[in-house]
Amino acid sequence: MAIPEDTINQIRESANIVEVIGQYVQLKKAGKNWKGLCPFHGEKTPSFNVQPDKGFFMCFGCQKKGDVFNFVMELEGKSFVEAVEQLGARFNIEIPKYEENPELRRMRGERVAMLELNKLATTFYRELLADPKHGEPGRAYLNKRGVGQEVTDKFLLGYAPGDWGLLAEHLTSKRADMELAVRVGLIAHRPRGGFYDRNRDRLVCPVVVPGGDVVGFSSRVVGEPQPGQDPPPKYINSPESAVYKKSKLLFGLAQAREAMASQKRAVLVEGNFDVITLHQAGFNEVIAPLGTA
Repeated sequence: MAIPEDTINQIRESANIVEVIGQYVQLKKAGKNWKGLCPFHGEKTPSFNVQPDKGFFMCFGCQKKGDVFNFVMELEGKSFVEAVEQLGARFNIEIPKYEENPELRRMRGERVAMLELNKLATTFYRELLADPKHGEPGRAYLNKRGVGQEVTDKFLLGYAPGDWGLLAEHLTSKRADMELAVRVGLIAHRPRGGFYDRNRDRLVCPVVVPGGDVVGFSSRVVGEPQPGQDPPPKYINSPESAVYKKSKLLFGLAQAREAMASQKRAVLVEGNFDVITLHQAGFNEVIAPLGTA
């Protein structure tokens, strides 16, 4: 049994498509419709059209079209069920409990659990950055790069100290699924049993998608290598998973989307801190790929 059709219709009728899309796209009134720059492909002349009386959108450039559910699914990479639940919660419509295919339920539950793990790790890293002892190297690095508290909060920046097991111990104390934490790249297996943190002595940059979910991390090394040691990779990115698809993601997109729409441009730079420092300088339409490959 799926979500009742009458519930879906109720959400579709209650969800103001102009209001929903307007969170992501700067729309301007054009007769009885609204127009803006398409969020699905680059363009300079608006070809994205929203028809509130029909609850429908269409881009005459890339041919993307659909209702409010399709928009959320396409833009945020959510399943239909997740889009229905998100919009239902937003417009205060209760969704009856339902049964679904066991495999779909497993996959959906796994995806939700991965996002919860990333949220838990984000909070932990942010607390460590603020910690007087553990976070001092991270704060010193941010100070050296001229990054203030407002931008630090804007990007949910955190710090992973050089200790090998702080996050692993924290996740264990929270009774988290440790094997799932391995799969999303937060921790790794020790050769003789147990787990260790993948991010150590790094400024942790959560990868946030429009909608607010943290789908992964891109972490920059802070300290200098010890004499005689090879330098560590400058950045460590999360591995591919059900929530993290590197080739489909851009660092800073959630933070830059509004400025990109108002400035009518996007500035693509190489790395996370190029994005962060340019936002600090007032250039908010800046994004970066996650890895140069």
